[in-house]
Amino acid sequence: MLGVATVATISTSPGQTFLVSQFYSSFQRELGLDEAAPLATAYGIGTLGAGLLMPLVGSLSDRFGTRVMMGIAAALLAFTCAMIGFAENIYQLGLAFFCLRAFGQGALGLVAGHTLAMWYEKRLGIAESVRHTGMSLANVLLPPIAIALIAWLGWKSAYALLGLGVYLAVIPLVVILFRNKPEDIGQHLDNIAPEEHHSLEDAEPDAAAEISRDTHGPRAGTPLPPDFTAKQAIRTGAYWIVTGALVANAAIFTAIALEHQVIVHDAGHSPEVAARLIPLAGLVAMLAVPISGMLVDRFRERILLTCTTVLLGLSCTCVAFASALPALYGAMVLMGMTQSLIFVLASPIFARYFGRKHHGAIRGTLTRSMIIGTAVGPVLLSLGAKFSDGYRLPLLACALLTIPLTVAALSMKQPEHPESTS
Repeated sequence: MLGVATVATISTSPGQTFLVSQFYSSFQRELGLDEAAPLATAYGIGTLGAGLLMPLVGSLSDRFGTRVMMGIAAALLAFTCAMIGFAENIYQLGLAFFCLRAFGQGALGLVAGHTLAMWYEKRLGIAESVRHTGMSLANVLLPPIAIALIAWLGWKSAYALLGLGVYLAVIPLVVILFRNKPEDIGQHLDNIAPEEHHSLEDAEPDAAAEISRDTHGPRAGTPLPPDFTAKQAIRTGAYWIVTGALVANAAIFTAIALEHQVIVHDAGHSPEVAARLIPLAGLVAMLAVPISGMLVDRFRERILLTCTTVLLGLSCTCVAFASALPALYGAMVLMGMTQSLIFVLASPIFARYFGRKHHGAIRGTLTRSMIIGTAVGPVLLSLGAKFSDGYRLPLLACALLTIPLTVAALSMKQPEHPESTS
């Protein structure tokens, strides 16, 4: 299932910004637009609408199984890729953007992550690192392939061919190999018998157990965490601490990524410097993902979540002082490290805290919040720069925001199930 989930994650690429952006100039020429602003607006609205659907997608995944939802999402994404070439105006293209984001980056990505949570617990961090390493490779390899296809076949045929690739890559795997959970074929989580699984928290942990998941903390023979419903999870403090940290990371990283060329220009650096920054962050993230996977399986989730907020605050501070070139490059390294850890941590922390039965619905609410964060973050940073006559103050404000998030993450505890406290 790890291989299937990785292929499915890579297959979200036609609905991801890094690949959609390769077709932007083609969209603009096709619709006769004088500027790209209408495209950006349509894409933003489509992304926001897709994000609002994610709790429903997660609930359907819990109800009907990841196998059904993965097949439907892949088929609809492939169909959208084939039909986007028939868009005749900005409204039809906006609808296509919504479908690309909803079925690709949204539904197919959500179900792929949900799948691994159904099959792994103790090794979920490593499994997630493999999945995201595949996506990192797609970020590097697919854009030049898309550019070559556009030059060879035209943008409409190129997008249709990408859709065909999604269909052929995912649907046969879903039909032949995919199973919803290990119990369906007589296996267990991590291929370990239930009695050998451990709880996440020790009754009286020592100093080592405070940061380690395995050395001292677990007790043999204790059950896995109980299954929370989405409503029960949302009522816990841990849910909001995790969601706050992940949404802040998504909003701030997206804002800096979109505004980095202006930030670099205002700091007095050349466009060549700006061109190197985001690829540097991506390279660091790709190299750090396997290490992050091992850390997620080895250390307490609250310690790792705290690390992400600290790294995020440091990176914002470095970007705020972008006039110093080492600070700017250091910020990208820190951001790459933060992204690699966030990518791998998001699914395991919810699965380990709230169980598997309603994991799709719970992850859907998180995905919705993160997508909203990516839409709102750039707007807030841009407005802050406008009213403060520069990016330094709003970036330092972002750094200050990470302080309460860090304190909250450090004090976070695994929530008790409501039924156990009634």
